[in-house]
Formats: sequence, structure tokens, C-alpha cells
Amino acid sequence: MSERNATSTTENLSEKDAARTLGVSRVSLFRLRRAGMIGYYCIGGRVLYSPDHIRNYLTSVERRPAARRRS
Repeated sequence: MSERNATSTTENLSEKDAARTLGVSRVSLFRLRRAGMIGYYCIGGRVLYSPDHIRNYLTSVERRPAARRRS
């Protein structure tokens, strides 16, 4: 039975690909990372983002419509 490797580069995204996936610039992604808003791996000087990092970030910034008040 093979164990899934959490740091496999075939599943993780580079900074460029993660920024494209999120629809932000690489500078904005760097700022999110520096602010601790998105998780990442740093392996051999490369910064990689797992699908879970992307998903967790999107969940943390999700906004739901407010309930309508009755007048």
C-alpha cells in the first residue's frame, strides 16, 4: 500500500501557479504568506502550496450573504 506524500511536487503548486489559481499577483501571494494567511511548504528554497493550503485560504476569506432584515 503506498502512502500519499504531502510534499509531492506533482500535486503542489508553484508560487506562479498558486497565484494564477487564486487570481492574484505573485506579490499579493507573497504578502498573504508573510501575513500568515496562507500555508505553504519551503523545500530546497522553493515555495510550494498544496491544494489544502489553497482550499483553507479560500475558506478563511469566504463571505456569505447577510440575512435580510424584515422592515
